[in-house]
Amino acid sequence: MIRYYILPIEHMEDWRGPKYFQWDFDPDPPGIACRWSMRDYGSIDIAVLAADITQADHDALTLNSDVYAFPENLDPLMTLVNRQAMNTYLEAHGIPGDWLKQGDTFRMALRTITAMFLYLQRVLAILGYPADPFAGLTLNTRYGQLTTTYQDTLEQAANSLGFTWDVAANDQIRKIWKLMADQWGSQPFYFGFVVL
Repeated sequence: MIRYYILPIEHMEDWRGPKYFQWDFDPDPPGIACRWSMRDYGSIDIAVLAADITQADHDALTLNSDVYAFPENLDPLMTLVNRQAMNTYLEAHGIPGDWLKQGDTFRMALRTITAMFLYLQRVLAILGYPADPFAGLTLNTRYGQLTTTYQDTLEQAANSLGFTWDVAANDQIRKIWKLMADQWGSQPFYFGFVVL
C-alpha cells in the first residue's frame, strides 16, 4: 500500500536518507525495505516520503514520535483534532502549520507541505545548500529582517518557478512559504512511483 509520511532525514558520510528506511550502501542496511521516494525540506533534515509499505512496517513506523503518518485515504476532511495534531507536528519541526483550516483534506495538506518543500529546495539550490541555512531565523522572522542576500534569493526562487512575488517587509517567513506553496496550484507532484 502507498502511504505518505513526514519524517527526519539522517546522514551517512555525504549521503542523506529517510530515517527508519533502507537507503544506504551497506551490505545489510537496517530499516524498512520497500520502495520509497522523498522530497526534502531543502538541506533541513526532514522530508515528505511516499512509501510502498506493508501494514506491519507501517504499524511499526508509526510508533516513532518523530514520524507523522498520513492516512491511507487522503481525501477525507480533517477534523479539528487532526488539524491540531498536524499543526503541532509541523511547528515543532520548523514547518508552518498555522494555515490549516476547516474544510482541508489530508491531500490538500500534504500537497501544501510538499509545495513548501519544493520551493525551499529551489531557494537552497540558489544559496548553494548551506549546512544551516536559517541559523538564527524562525518561521516568525519577517522578510524585512532578512539580509539582502536572503531577500534576493527568495524572490529569485519565486521568479524562476514562474510565481508572482507579492511580499511585504512585515510578512513572516511562514507566510512566504505558504504564498509560494499556493502557487503550485494543481500541478502533479512526482514521487518516483506515484503521483500526488
